[in-house]
Amino acid sequence: MLVDLKLFEAEGLRIPVLIGGATTSALHTALKLMPAYHGPVVYVKDAASVVDVCKQLEKCGWAKIREEYVALAEAYEAKTARVKQSFDGIAHGSLDWTDFATPQGALGLQTARPTLDELMPFFDWTPFFVAWGLRGAYPQILKSATYGDEAKKLFADAQQTLAEMGVCPKAVWGFFHAHSDGDSVSIFESGETPLATFQFVRQKKPQNGVCHCLADFIAPRPRVDVLGLFAVTSGQEVYDALPGDDYKALLTKTLCDRIAEAAAEWLHAKVRRDFRVEGGIRPAPGYPACPDHALKATIWNVLDVSSHTNMQLTETYAMTPPSSICGFFFLNPESCYFL
Repeated sequence: MLVDLKLFEAEGLRIPVLIGGATTSALHTALKLMPAYHGPVVYVKDAASVVDVCKQLEKCGWAKIREEYVALAEAYEAKTARVKQSFDGIAHGSLDWTDFATPQGALGLQTARPTLDELMPFFDWTPFFVAWGLRGAYPQILKSATYGDEAKKLFADAQQTLAEMGVCPKAVWGFFHAHSDGDSVSIFESGETPLATFQFVRQKKPQNGVCHCLADFIAPRPRVDVLGLFAVTSGQEVYDALPGDDYKALLTKTLCDRIAEAAAEWLHAKVRRDFRVEGGIRPAPGYPACPDHALKATIWNVLDVSSHTNMQLTETYAMTPPSSICGFFFLNPESCYFL
């Protein structure tokens, strides 16, 4: 997004740019994106809000919205200045590795093509309804006094679309021996030469007195731990055959997002069974605990993602098809997400 905006700026464009997606927010737009482009840059919380935002731009103009974003950025920077402090004296995450034993399970690269029936137990309908502007938990939303009738119709259309869309989800993953060294984690196939090294980011502000880093959840050298990498997708085939009807196309895309998330949940459950562990996390590049999108490129290379799934990674680390996820599996039961 930032690269595109810089290109627009270099070309002198001033077209409105709407920003959306799981890793975006109004604050991110105000702090990171708006300074790079002099045209309108507006955060949109979901696809259903696009029309309203465009109407607001047409009615109120960019200046009023820009003022709100500037105020948002200034408030954040003022708050950050009050709480910012040096790393000196702040504890890093530290687990007790005294009785650590290397997790036992299948190592190396694996692939799968789960069926839709296999994924349905992991299907989370609530975000699907939220994407359509119907806020409420599933299945209660079907009985909502406000959204019930609309939710029932949308749900029925979704069921019919799922039966017709011919989805072909794909997954590739691999577990490798690993150890941490400071804020980095190296993985190994054999011998002492790392197959790859991931440099993770430590929190800049303590949380409960600790500045966390994902590397804290992997045993330090010379112990031998494991780290998992994965990539899942709803499949390019669905996008290649999108219907011409706008409603059907948008419905298909939002269902593909849910299918990709369900595939990640399905795979995580499979991994837990294989290694006989409970808990654990699967952080994805671009999210708070793992903000560096560039880590996707290393995952791509290690797993040969494109060959196994037809997923592609652009030079700005965007994944295609859009309904795709890649990330890590941390098996340590004490591993956790953090901001």
